Amino acid sequence: MVDICCSEADKLDMKFSASKSQAIRIGRSRRSDVCHITLNGSAICFVDELKYLGWYVVTAKCFKISTHQMRVKFFQSFNSIFARSSHFTEPVIQRLANANCKPHLLYGSEVIAWNSSDLSNIAYAFNGAICRIYHVTLKLLPTVYHYTGQSDISHDIVHRRHQFLSKCKFSNNHVIRYIADRFP
Repeated sequence: MVDICCSEADKLDMKFSASKSQAIRIGRSRRSDVCHITLNGSAICFVDELKYLGWYVVTAKCFKISTHQMRVKFFQSFNSIFARSSHFTEPVIQRLANANCKPHLLYGSEVIAWNSSDLSNIAYAFNGAICRIYHVTLKLLPTVYHYTGQSDISHDIVHRRHQFLSKCKFSNNHVIRYIADRFP
Protein backbone atom coordinates (compact mmCIF):
# COMPACT_ATOMS: atom_id res chain seq x y z
CA MET A 1 0.00 0.00 0.00
CA VAL A 2 2.85 2.38 0.83
CA ASP A 3 4.52 1.53 -2.49
CA ILE A 4 1.30 2.37 -4.34
CA CYS A 5 1.10 5.73 -2.56
CA CYS A 6 4.75 6.46 -3.41
CA SER A 7 4.14 5.54 -7.04
CA GLU A 8 1.12 7.84 -7.28
CA ALA A 9 3.02 10.65 -5.52
CA ASP A 10 5.86 10.28 -8.04
CA LYS A 11 3.36 10.89 -10.84
CA LEU A 12 2.49 14.18 -9.12
CA ASP A 13 6.19 15.00 -8.72
CA MET A 14 5.94 14.56 -4.95
CA LYS A 15 8.16 12.52 -2.64
CA PHE A 16 7.48 10.97 0.75
CA SER A 17 10.29 11.00 3.29
CA ALA A 18 10.77 8.15 5.74
CA SER A 19 12.61 10.47 8.12
CA LYS A 20 9.54 12.74 8.29
CA SER A 21 7.01 9.90 8.47
CA GLN A 22 5.76 8.01 11.50
CA ALA A 23 3.37 5.15 12.14
CA ILE A 24 1.30 4.28 15.17
CA ARG A 25 -0.37 1.04 16.20
CA ILE A 26 -4.00 1.07 17.26
CA GLY A 27 -5.82 -2.08 18.33
CA ARG A 28 -5.37 -5.21 20.37
CA SER A 29 -1.88 -5.95 19.05
CA ARG A 30 -0.63 -2.40 19.53
CA ARG A 31 2.19 -3.53 21.82
CA SER A 32 3.47 -6.33 19.60
CA ASP A 33 5.90 -5.89 16.74
CA VAL A 34 3.58 -7.14 14.00
CA CYS A 35 5.20 -5.68 10.88
CA HIS A 36 7.71 -3.20 9.55
CA ILE A 37 6.88 -0.52 7.03
CA THR A 38 9.46 0.79 4.61
CA LEU A 39 9.31 3.84 2.42
CA ASN A 40 11.73 3.95 -0.50
CA GLY A 41 13.86 1.34 1.27
CA SER A 42 13.97 3.19 4.61
CA ALA A 43 12.08 2.02 7.69
CA ILE A 44 9.27 4.14 9.06
CA CYS A 45 9.53 4.61 12.82
CA PHE A 46 6.66 3.38 15.01
CA VAL A 47 5.84 5.81 17.84
CA ASP A 48 3.49 5.89 20.83
CA GLU A 49 2.18 9.36 19.96
CA LEU A 50 2.10 11.33 16.72
CA LYS A 51 0.78 14.71 15.68
CA TYR A 52 -1.85 14.73 12.95
CA LEU A 53 -3.95 17.75 11.99
CA GLY A 54 -3.32 19.43 15.34
CA TRP A 55 -4.20 16.37 17.40
CA TYR A 56 -1.85 14.05 19.21
CA VAL A 57 -2.98 10.52 18.39
CA VAL A 58 -1.80 7.93 20.91
CA THR A 59 -1.36 4.17 20.84
CA ALA A 60 -4.45 2.56 22.37
CA LYS A 61 -7.02 -0.22 21.91
CA CYS A 62 -9.09 2.13 19.77
CA PHE A 63 -8.58 5.56 18.20
CA LYS A 64 -7.61 7.96 20.99
CA ILE A 65 -6.20 11.44 21.19
CA SER A 66 -4.20 12.97 24.01
CA THR A 67 -5.93 15.81 25.84
CA HIS A 68 -2.61 16.82 27.41
CA GLN A 69 -1.46 18.96 24.48
CA MET A 70 -4.92 20.54 24.17
CA ARG A 71 -4.78 21.55 27.82
CA VAL A 72 -1.20 22.84 27.51
CA LYS A 73 -2.16 25.11 24.60
CA PHE A 74 -5.26 26.25 26.47
CA PHE A 75 -3.28 27.18 29.58
CA GLN A 76 -0.55 28.89 27.57
CA SER A 77 -3.07 31.15 25.87
CA PHE A 78 -5.13 31.67 29.02
CA ASN A 79 -2.12 32.55 31.18
CA SER A 80 -0.91 34.96 28.53
CA ILE A 81 -4.25 36.79 28.52
CA PHE A 82 -4.79 36.58 32.27
CA ALA A 83 -1.34 37.99 33.06
CA ARG A 84 -2.12 41.13 31.03
CA SER A 85 -5.71 41.60 32.18
CA SER A 86 -5.39 43.29 35.56
CA HIS A 87 -7.36 46.31 34.33
CA PHE A 88 -10.14 44.33 32.66
CA THR A 89 -13.45 43.33 34.21
CA GLU A 90 -14.25 39.66 34.71
CA PRO A 91 -16.77 39.53 31.82
CA VAL A 92 -14.15 40.94 29.44
CA ILE A 93 -11.56 38.38 30.55
CA GLN A 94 -14.17 35.62 30.23
CA ARG A 95 -15.00 36.76 26.69
CA LEU A 96 -11.31 36.82 25.77
CA ALA A 97 -10.84 33.34 27.21
CA ASN A 98 -13.89 32.03 25.34
CA ALA A 99 -12.73 33.55 22.06
CA ASN A 100 -9.00 32.81 22.24
CA CYS A 101 -8.42 29.94 24.67
CA LYS A 102 -11.52 27.73 24.66
CA PRO A 103 -11.04 26.74 20.97
CA HIS A 104 -7.89 24.85 22.00
CA LEU A 105 -10.10 22.56 24.09
CA LEU A 106 -12.93 22.34 21.57
CA TYR A 107 -10.86 21.70 18.43
CA GLY A 108 -12.43 18.72 16.69
CA SER A 109 -14.38 17.81 19.80
CA GLU A 110 -17.50 16.96 17.84
CA VAL A 111 -15.91 13.99 16.09
CA ILE A 112 -14.21 12.33 19.07
CA ALA A 113 -15.96 9.72 21.19
CA TRP A 114 -14.77 11.15 24.50
CA ASN A 115 -14.49 8.96 27.55
CA SER A 116 -15.43 10.36 30.94
CA SER A 117 -11.80 10.80 31.98
CA ASP A 118 -10.96 12.94 28.93
CA LEU A 119 -14.09 15.04 29.38
CA SER A 120 -13.25 15.49 33.03
CA ASN A 121 -9.70 16.65 32.19
CA ILE A 122 -10.97 19.20 29.69
CA ALA A 123 -13.68 20.42 32.05
CA TYR A 124 -11.19 20.71 34.91
CA ALA A 125 -8.89 22.89 32.80
CA PHE A 126 -11.67 25.21 31.68
CA ASN A 127 -13.34 25.36 35.10
CA GLY A 128 -10.00 26.22 36.68
CA ALA A 129 -9.65 29.18 34.33
CA ILE A 130 -13.17 30.43 35.12
CA CYS A 131 -12.41 30.11 38.85
CA ARG A 132 -9.27 32.23 38.41
CA ILE A 133 -11.19 34.88 36.44
CA TYR A 134 -13.93 35.25 39.06
CA HIS A 135 -11.75 34.46 42.13
CA VAL A 136 -14.04 31.65 43.28
CA THR A 137 -13.66 27.99 44.21
CA LEU A 138 -15.00 25.09 42.16
CA LYS A 139 -17.87 24.86 44.63
CA LEU A 140 -19.21 28.27 43.52
CA LEU A 141 -18.73 27.62 39.80
CA PRO A 142 -22.38 26.66 39.09
CA THR A 143 -23.41 30.06 40.46
CA VAL A 144 -20.91 31.82 38.19
CA TYR A 145 -22.19 29.84 35.21
CA HIS A 146 -25.78 30.69 36.11
CA TYR A 147 -25.22 34.45 36.34
CA THR A 148 -22.86 34.73 33.35
CA GLY A 149 -24.83 32.54 30.97
CA GLN A 150 -21.71 30.42 30.48
CA SER A 151 -22.24 26.70 30.14
CA ASP A 152 -19.99 23.92 31.28
CA ILE A 153 -17.55 22.93 28.53
CA SER A 154 -18.72 19.30 28.72
CA HIS A 155 -22.18 20.52 27.73
CA ASP A 156 -20.63 22.49 24.85
CA ILE A 157 -18.83 19.39 23.58
CA VAL A 158 -21.98 17.25 23.71
CA HIS A 159 -23.96 20.02 21.99
CA ARG A 160 -21.34 20.43 19.23
CA ARG A 161 -21.31 16.67 18.60
CA HIS A 162 -25.11 16.61 18.38
CA GLN A 163 -25.10 19.52 15.90
CA PHE A 164 -22.38 17.88 13.81
CA LEU A 165 -24.21 14.55 13.61
CA SER A 166 -27.50 16.32 12.81
CA LYS A 167 -25.85 18.11 9.90
CA CYS A 168 -24.34 14.85 8.69
CA LYS A 169 -27.73 13.10 8.81
CA PHE A 170 -29.12 15.70 6.41
CA SER A 171 -26.08 15.80 4.12
CA ASN A 172 -26.46 15.39 0.35
CA ASN A 173 -23.71 12.78 0.51
CA HIS A 174 -25.23 9.30 0.90
CA VAL A 175 -22.11 7.83 2.51
CA ILE A 176 -22.00 10.55 5.18
CA ARG A 177 -25.72 10.06 5.88
CA TYR A 178 -25.25 6.31 6.14
CA ILE A 179 -22.38 6.66 8.62
CA ALA A 180 -24.17 9.36 10.66
CA ASP A 181 -27.26 7.17 10.99
CA ARG A 182 -25.12 4.55 12.79
CA PHE A 183 -24.42 6.94 15.71
CA PRO A 184 -26.89 7.44 18.58
